[in-house]
Amino acid sequence: MRPEGYPWFMRTPAWQDKSINTVLGSWAQQRHDTLLYAKPSGAECGGDREIPPPPPGYVEPEPEFYARLEWLVRNTWAELSARGLLDAALQPSYEGLANLLGTLKEISVKELTGVALTPAEQDGIRFFGARLEAVSIRSLGGYKGWYEITSEADKEMALVADVHSSAGTVLEEAVGRPGAMIVAFPAGGRVWLGRGAVYSYYEFLHPAADRMTDADWLKLVQAHATPAPPAFTASFLTAAKVAVPEPAAKVVVGCGGNGSGAASQG
Repeated sequence: MRPEGYPWFMRTPAWQDKSINTVLGSWAQQRHDTLLYAKPSGAECGGDREIPPPPPGYVEPEPEFYARLEWLVRNTWAELSARGLLDAALQPSYEGLANLLGTLKEISVKELTGVALTPAEQDGIRFFGARLEAVSIRSLGGYKGWYEITSEADKEMALVADVHSSAGTVLEEAVGRPGAMIVAFPAGGRVWLGRGAVYSYYEFLHPAADRMTDADWLKLVQAHATPAPPAFTASFLTAAKVAVPEPAAKVVVGCGGNGSGAASQG
């Protein structure tokens, strides 16, 4: 449990369960040994009305986590390049990822200590998705290194991998479509509702003679016929989709970013 000083939602048992779920979902993807590849796409914001000021963004304040990842990225590059095991063309990708993690670390410290974020830091949150995409593109050799997806299963993040077998059955670990997470966070002397993405994670037994492929799993995901998620996720997941009532306060919507596009005044 997080100590006093962290946001309220991070000091609840439900948030601990959410974090476990995230780790398991990430682990399932690692076991699947997936590479990031896709044809880049883009979208622009437009309209004939005045665009309201964007709502404040918020980073899950985990400064130690971001600091450890930043150290890992920088030292991985230093050690491997010193041994001639990395192409120099990859250096911008390593530096870009390390700088991004450093920014998240600094923002986290400010959030926990009540220091207002600068406009540049707010923009960094708003366009986090674009910055992360740029790092991925550079690591694959630029846009020329990206290839069009030809498999329907590869167009979504849903994937499945069997990780253990026994007595004619296998243990399947799977990730489905991401869910929407809503939390209340403080910013600028107010409490805001922030919406972001959260992992979905599944584990279930399946006949070893009919091991599932990503295409098989995707069919279940698209048909909303997946097994129930682990029992511990009930602390932060709703059993079914529910209609969200229109808020009494004015809703402001921003453009771009990843998971921080909309918020409402609390």
